Amino acid sequence: MSNCPFQVARTACINYEAVNELDIQSMKISNTLRSRHDELQSQGQSNLRSFNSDSYSRVNMKGVSTRNY
Repeated sequence: MSNCPFQVARTACINYEAVNELDIQSMKISNTLRSRHDELQSQGQSNLRSFNSDSYSRVNMKGVSTRNY
């Protein structure tokens, strides 16, 4: 039984390292998701501006007279 405290300490150390690695992976995933969210949000705003610009252009085109002079 004299080896038991060493094994417990070793197991605790391995568990700590595993949890620490999971924390690191979790942070990487969170940062990746945050980055992707920001990209999508930026892309969505850009698409919305483009859509609004196109809609505005179409409205203005309807007001242009098409009769021949």
